[in-house]
Amino acid sequence: MNTFKRIILVGKGASGKDHAREFLTNRMGFKYGVSYTTRPPRENEVNGKDYNFISDNDFMGMDLLDEWFEHVTFNGWVYGTTNEQFYGDCSLFIMTPTGLGHLSEADRADSFVLYFDIDATRRAQRMSERKGNADSIHRRLMADERDFKYFSDYNAKIDNPFYTDEDLCEVVRKGMATKITQEYISDSLPDDHIDSHHNLN
Repeated sequence: MNTFKRIILVGKGASGKDHAREFLTNRMGFKYGVSYTTRPPRENEVNGKDYNFISDNDFMGMDLLDEWFEHVTFNGWVYGTTNEQFYGDCSLFIMTPTGLGHLSEADRADSFVLYFDIDATRRAQRMSERKGNADSIHRRLMADERDFKYFSDYNAKIDNPFYTDEDLCEVVRKGMATKITQEYISDSLPDDHIDSHHNLN
């Protein structure tokens, strides 16, 4: 069976990617490729679990050694994934649309991309509840709208802010089972979960 090699979570800030990442690693056995970032950790973030926090000098050194598979700059901080992670035994990643755009055609074909597209009001509420979040909520929302304005390169989309673990499990199991087309996803999942654009809602 021709299956995907990895799942990539893509979504706007506070759209539920971290919850999905924890469920997929703890309950479904995926190995998460922890992103690297030069951003300082927020309160309760754990180095090596939430991110690999590195200095600007660390980033430049890894860049000189050609260790990056992809990296992007957001709000002055760098986020990235290494070649060792992407081509090693990691099977779960979180990326931005820009980072996803760095994939070769072959790597994209081997990746199941799940897009979390939660409405701005709900995401703003979640951001306001986060501890240690120094980012301007308005700035972050505007940046996300700009970055995701034309984004359509995904295999399935979740736009229900109250999605359950069972919903997530269903769309991932069906999507990762084989390299299915959009039509197959649309025709194979219940109408109350997937619309004509393979959308969990």
